[in-house]
Amino acid sequence: MNVPVPPIFLYEKSIGEFEVMDGQQRLNAIIEFFDGALALEGLQVWRALNGKHFAEMPPLVQKGLERATVSTLTLTPEDDETNPYARALRSQVFDRLNTGGEKLNAQELRNALFGGPFNEALIELSSRPAFTNAWNIPSHEDHILSDRTADPILRDNVLYKRMLDVEIVLRFFAFKDPTDISGSVRKMLDDTAESGAKLGKVDAAGQAADFDKTLALAVSVFGDELFRLAPTGKRKRGSPSRPLYDAVMVSLYQLRTRTDDIQLQAAKIKERVAEMSRKDSPEYVTLVGRANTAGSIKERIQLLTDEIMQLI
Repeated sequence: MNVPVPPIFLYEKSIGEFEVMDGQQRLNAIIEFFDGALALEGLQVWRALNGKHFAEMPPLVQKGLERATVSTLTLTPEDDETNPYARALRSQVFDRLNTGGEKLNAQELRNALFGGPFNEALIELSSRPAFTNAWNIPSHEDHILSDRTADPILRDNVLYKRMLDVEIVLRFFAFKDPTDISGSVRKMLDDTAESGAKLGKVDAAGQAADFDKTLALAVSVFGDELFRLAPTGKRKRGSPSRPLYDAVMVSLYQLRTRTDDIQLQAAKIKERVAEMSRKDSPEYVTLVGRANTAGSIKERIQLLTDEIMQLI
């Protein structure tokens, strides 16, 4: 029928390297259809094709689909990723594109607007096995395909598909210096992503190393119960908690010079955190029960830091 498909918007990050700004779902759907993972449905014209996979199509229809093209519009900034012009260009385009359909959430917008080594590090850190295990995200090692795309199991994970896992990583960098915690959480995360976009590869790698070291220390203390509240009812394992994540990661980062002492008292720290994360605990509201505000984030970090200090 030759009905045109809306164009795909690309952003040329560097020569020969492109980022999909708008149209990722369309591209994935086309690939999956040709691979046989999807069947046609809802056709009002050529209804006989409903329910059919690509391999089941008549040969002439297959050839027509193989000849079809999808147009693209490519944005090419005059300078590198850190140039304000490049970021402004992307911001303007996303303001125009993000008006219909399923709008991009805050982290998806940050990913689009603030590219560069730091943003790439955030994505990489979110794939760490200890991190994905803590947040019930399928293992990237088992579910990232050879073309670096996610298989359906990983792609359907709520945290992964909307980049909320990357936002959780970003929280560590936004809150790791409690003296900087002020204003709305959205603005703190936005500001951290924007300032991170100015970092080169060396500085971004240094930031990533801070996260990795802190995560490793957290794993050594909490094991499989990392970032998880005390289980309730018949559940053997508690639910992961973002407030608890903030408190654990930032407290351990603040106490990084006491790593040996923390590891020596790991069992006591784990037990104490489990006690505080129970709903009947007097510390529960401060640790995880309050709203996600700058004040509550500061309080929970300070509470856990003080508790760990008493134990070591």
